[in-house]
Amino acid sequence: MGMSDYVSGLRHRIGHHFLLMPTVAAIVRDDSGRILLVQGVEGPWQLPGGAVDPDERPEDALQRECREEANAIVRPVRLLAAVGGPSIGTRTRTGTRSASWSAFTRRSFSAVS
Repeated sequence: MGMSDYVSGLRHRIGHHFLLMPTVAAIVRDDSGRILLVQGVEGPWQLPGGAVDPDERPEDALQRECREEANAIVRPVRLLAAVGGPSIGTRTRTGTRSASWSAFTRRSFSAVS
């Protein structure tokens, strides 16, 4: 999924200047221990995840992103890590750098019908 209206509005106001955004990423395992990956907007395979919208709880953002990107319903089980800083952040083509909040989910996931 592309950039949200919120982020698009911020980018319209500040251009490609530094923008720190809270993000989430999920480690979703199936019963065989395989980890769910999705193909990112810019090409490489990655964990499902994305930006936390204004007034959204991180665990709700995690569930929404898994549903949007992988058609998977997940339930966050525990926080794995809260990380950030220059060695962790990523930069997109637009100059956005983000910090991550990651969580384990239940071992199995089911498709949205």
